Amino acid sequence: MPLYLTFSLSKENYALAAEMIDEISAYPSSIATVPMAPPWVRGVFNLRGSVIPAIDLGAKLGLPVSTPDKRSCLLIARFVVDGLSLSLGLIVDAVTDMVTLETSDIEPPPPFGSSFHVRCFMGTARRGDAPLCIIDLQEAFRSEELLAASLDEARARAALTAARAVAADPIPTGATTNATSISPSEGDAYLGAGGIFE
Repeated sequence: MPLYLTFSLSKENYALAAEMIDEISAYPSSIATVPMAPPWVRGVFNLRGSVIPAIDLGAKLGLPVSTPDKRSCLLIARFVVDGLSLSLGLIVDAVTDMVTLETSDIEPPPPFGSSFHVRCFMGTARRGDAPLCIIDLQEAFRSEELLAASLDEARARAALTAARAVAADPIPTGATTNATSISPSEGDAYLGAGGIFE
């Protein structure tokens, strides 16, 4: 059965296909702002030596800008655009569960709202009393948006270098952050153990 990762944004429940997510990372200690990035790009951060754009998923979907707290984390999603593999860190308020859903469990999205919002939602499913909105990441991020969000590597590294120069606790080039990472397949055990979400 298809596996979905569930999470919260602005106190609402959302889900996306777990196969799109490489890992779950703690909110980074430092995110460097990059000039001229799209407004929903919070900046870039260092994940085990790789420069990854941090995306405010709520803002991208038209929700209020997220305010990070101890439960905030990033879903490291991988996309393939024109043969290029791109990784984005999607900021969410909290990861809540890993669930299985059959196609029959998912109802089509309501036929109202902007074309963007209708396009980027696969549908809704009910888990308990609250509806679960299922996001279609490939539709939410079109190819040109992914390329814009991925940013030019030289600009991204320049932003990180500038951030290190003024940071009280700089991250050396190639070093890891203090992020905790897991794969979706480990989600149940990780959530059950508390981890960063408690």
